[in-house]
Amino acid sequence: MIGCAQREVLFVQVVRFIAACRLRVWYRWFWPTLDPLKQYDRGDFAHKLGSRMKLALTFFIGFGVLSASPVATTNVKLLGPTTLSVNGKSETVMSIDFDDWTDVGSSWKAHLSDVGGNISNTYNPRDGKVYKEEAYLYTQIIDPNISSQTASELQLAAWYLTSNDGWSLKTFLDYGDGSSPFAKQTYNDVAADLRNAAGAIKTMDFTGFKIVSDANRSGYRNEEYIFADPVATPEPATNALLGMSLALAGFGRFLFRRKKGCKA
Repeated sequence: MIGCAQREVLFVQVVRFIAACRLRVWYRWFWPTLDPLKQYDRGDFAHKLGSRMKLALTFFIGFGVLSASPVATTNVKLLGPTTLSVNGKSETVMSIDFDDWTDVGSSWKAHLSDVGGNISNTYNPRDGKVYKEEAYLYTQIIDPNISSQTASELQLAAWYLTSNDGWSLKTFLDYGDGSSPFAKQTYNDVAADLRNAAGAIKTMDFTGFKIVSDANRSGYRNEEYIFADPVATPEPATNALLGMSLALAGFGRFLFRRKKGCKA
């Protein structure tokens, strides 16, 4: 008969043997050069190893995605050209999306992302610098003391940053041959706004700046907006923005149609 002590030793040995066999199978699958007698091409070795690593990584990432909680969304409604209701609270916003269009009165569910933080739910998740520059332009466009022309140029600069078309600024602004004094002045001013934005973000505090991005990405999507909460801005700023938005509405619609290849 086998004693208790001997049974425990035997049990431990069996467990170790099973574990060693399973580890050997995993190692042979994951590491393609287990057999030292077989000659492997370096490129083939790298390809096999890379494929196995990607499969393993895909498993762990997939498990993490399945176990993660869904991303929260916010109810928004466009009350006016520069006014957005965010969970029932009115916010002064600036459009930062040239490629999409939203009609006043539209409601949708959106993601709110912090400028300088996690922007994975935005339309440009790899371009945090652009959103910082948009935040700077926002601080300039809500200034109640600027003219409607300056506000229009700031809006054009904001649209150009996210146009994603690879156009030069002159092409985006329909500059032509530069013979028009208005086109030339607009180009110079918008170019200056873009330079100022690139420089200002180096020392700017982005606390409170939010990006509003449509949560629905299947087919049509609403414009993307930016705002700051809270905004320490005198009330006349809203009126100045409204005047600017009405002046831009026709021009913006023309640009949008030109982008989509329609007739203005």
